[in-house]
Amino acid sequence: MSVKRKFKWIFGTEKINIVAFRALEMAIIQDMLNRGKTPVEIRSFMESLGRYFGDLLYIHYHISGGDVARDVLDIGKIANSFYVFLFGERIDKIYFELNGNSKSILLHLISYDGMPTCRGAVSPHPEIKLGSFIIGGINRILEIKKSELEFIAARCWEQKCVSVGDDICEVIIQFEIREDVFNALKEKYGGIINVK
Repeated sequence: MSVKRKFKWIFGTEKINIVAFRALEMAIIQDMLNRGKTPVEIRSFMESLGRYFGDLLYIHYHISGGDVARDVLDIGKIANSFYVFLFGERIDKIYFELNGNSKSILLHLISYDGMPTCRGAVSPHPEIKLGSFIIGGINRILEIKKSELEFIAARCWEQKCVSVGDDICEVIIQFEIREDVFNALKEKYGGIINVK
């Protein structure tokens, strides 16, 4: 990140208090557990809340001068600048995996000590990862970008989360793309494309 962007984030970007955010998320989850909701229902509800967040965040990010992805492979570096915009820190590892079986691209976003929404927290249930809200936002943004970036479909999920005892937080975004595009990428890059 350039010095100019770092200063803009420090002094010009409105920030959320991560402790307050985490406390609100935990309160919602615990209330739903107390009312007998299942982990699947809770994750679904948190992701649906995150979808509204995704709409607003997408608009605010671009108004603030955030980078724009021009194709699916741009999303790796844009994901990092978006993460910095949200949390003020970088993603530790980013790479694409070209999956020949499904003719899809998997984008892996890894935070070694956990995402700020999960770090230092313990989920009240082992099947509820604390990034569900963020996952909902990412899935909404993928819907917005679908026609522009020309992928067939995309979905995002949490593969690992420190709040449920995993050693890292890992978010995976799967892009289904046309077979001719997949084959060209596979020929050019092989199976793995390291972004960071």
